[in-house]
Amino acid sequence: MVRLIIAGVLLSFCSALLGWKAQNFRNAQSCKYMAGKIPTYEGYISRLPLTEGNIPPFAIAEIYRCWAAYPGRTMMRPLKIEDARRLTASTYLLAFGIWGVSDYSLLFEVDKSGKVRRAYQYPYTL
Repeated sequence: MVRLIIAGVLLSFCSALLGWKAQNFRNAQSCKYMAGKIPTYEGYISRLPLTEGNIPPFAIAEIYRCWAAYPGRTMMRPLKIEDARRLTASTYLLAFGIWGVSDYSLLFEVDKSGKVRRAYQYPYTL
């Protein structure tokens, strides 16, 4: 009976560990724009027009989720959305400041459907 309980505990532990690894892999696959070195955005977002209408809230939620859940991130400071500009007729740039970091910001390119396409470093404060 004791062996059966120990086997059940070990099986539960292994199942939880495999689930955690699978979740990390899924997060890494859905947040590919955060993988590797994030390129620098060339240009000034202040020269872009402001967005007209609302950005889909699930795009902002995805950015927050990927920032918090991506396994490769080492600097886990909270993000705060600071600006939204229209890049083209069908894409937006969402600008996020990083709390406690004053020398650069992050930009995320989002299409009208709310899918995040790319991430950029922005070497200017907003």
